[in-house]
Amino acid sequence: MMRFSGRFLTSKIVPIFVPCRCLSQGISDVTMSGTPLINWNMTGYAFSDVSSLRDMTAIDIESGTLNNGPVFLRGRFTITGQPLDTFLDTTGWGKGTAFVNGHNLGRYWPLVGPQMTLYVPAPYLRTGENELILLELEYVSQTRKMKFQPVPNLGSQSSDN
Repeated sequence: MMRFSGRFLTSKIVPIFVPCRCLSQGISDVTMSGTPLINWNMTGYAFSDVSSLRDMTAIDIESGTLNNGPVFLRGRFTITGQPLDTFLDTTGWGKGTAFVNGHNLGRYWPLVGPQMTLYVPAPYLRTGENELILLELEYVSQTRKMKFQPVPNLGSQSSDN
């Protein structure tokens, strides 16, 4: 699985999800360990509806670096009382995307930073049981835990203004 994390800045519209070699447009080959991939297909996954992920089959995976590809992880947590705006702390994890109760919170990459938290609006949460789903691409925390906190961690902020 590969993840596109940039943007093309061209005047031509490049069709999405169509296998192509675009060297003439200034875009280089897709490679794996330096070897160009040939006859490969690109498939897009729309994460606008993650409800199908609730039927995932549980498997045991190792913590640490993911050598066998990305994984989905699912956890549940309970809120007693009225939900409030909060921030999901991704410290100790690799790179991925987080979903709470079917809502895409965004991408995280705490090893690169500077942002370590994702904003979780109160309307995304509910009193009682809630669900957190992660698409983790690189590294599963040894604790396999994330925490919610009341303030963001936006990385080091210089006081030299």
